[in-house]
Parts: sequence; structure tokens; C-alpha cells
Amino acid sequence: MTISLRHCVREAQHGKHEAVLFLLHEFEPLIRKYVKKYYMYYESLEEAISTADHAIVDCIFTFDLNKQDNPKDYKTNNVQRRLLAAVHNAFEYESYRKQCYLKCVQKNIVESDIVTDFPYNCAAPEEETPEHCLLKKDRKEQVWKALNKLNETQRTLIVAHYIHNQTYDYISKKYGIEKSKVRRIIKRGLNVLRCLLE
Repeated sequence: MTISLRHCVREAQHGKHEAVLFLLHEFEPLIRKYVKKYYMYYESLEEAISTADHAIVDCIFTFDLNKQDNPKDYKTNNVQRRLLAAVHNAFEYESYRKQCYLKCVQKNIVESDIVTDFPYNCAAPEEETPEHCLLKKDRKEQVWKALNKLNETQRTLIVAHYIHNQTYDYISKKYGIEKSKVRRIIKRGLNVLRCLLE
């Protein structure tokens, strides 16, 4: 059986889809056994089976076929044993991770019969919330519309200084305008922008 499994692993590593399907089919009884044991940590049966399939496929593609099966070293080189260990480890890892998460949520939601806030790491940071992203996008559009209402010199200098982070010295050399005049133009442009955006 080990030789045929090694052959299937070799074929799978060379891109034979049928070999992967054969290996998954061979380990289906084992997968069902683990799914029954760890089913409570998944939202559906398909999700649990997918975890096992993923573990087997990962193991197939990381298996070193250059090592020969050695009776003394059967724990590391045996294909069947490695695939079994991969499935077991995947379920153990996933169940432990979900147990820790559930303990954290349970502890923070119902503590001494009082509902408390969710853990700080359950919610997305404020800058990643959909509302914040939408407001940021709207504000950006308003700023660009207001920038387009400025005269060309003001717009060019404000964009160069605030968006491209160019210094007053660099801008004055680039556009051939005195440094003090660059500051005045940018200051006037910002005042106009403030009025347009209020």
C-alpha cells in the first residue's frame, strides 16, 4: 500500500489531478472520522471536510520523495503516517484556535451575568470600517473638486507641496518663482480651499 501511495504522491506532485483525487478518496474514511470528532468547531460539514482536504493536499506537495522508506524511521517517511498526521494536526490547530476565540468572546460578552463590550480585537479599526472609507472617499472627491476650482498656479503649487511633499525651495527652483512668493500663493490657495470646503 505504501508503494502505491508514494506513486500517487509522486504523480500528484507532477500535476496529475487524478492522483490527488485518488489520495483524497483513499483517506475519506479517516476524514469522516475526524470530521465527526471536530465537527462542533465548524459552521458546516463541508467546511470541516475542506480543512481535512486542504491538509492532505498540503502534505502531498511538501512530502519529500527522495527519502526512501526506512523501517527504522517509519514515523517520518511513511506516506500514510504523514498524511494522517497532517489531517490530525490541521484539526487540532483549528479547534484550538476556535476554542481560544470562543473563550475570549464568551468572557467579554457575558461576564458575571452582565453583557460587556466585545474584545478590542474583534472589531475592525475605525479607519477600515465601511462608513469611514466612504466618508474618506467623499472628502477626497470634495477636495479634488475644490482644487480644480483654484487657478492653475495655486493648484499646481498646492499639489506639489502637500501631495508630492516637495519643499518650498524645490518648488521655487522647479517653477522659477521666489520662495516667499511660493508661500504666499500656497497660503492664498489654502484660504480659497477652506472657503470652498466649508
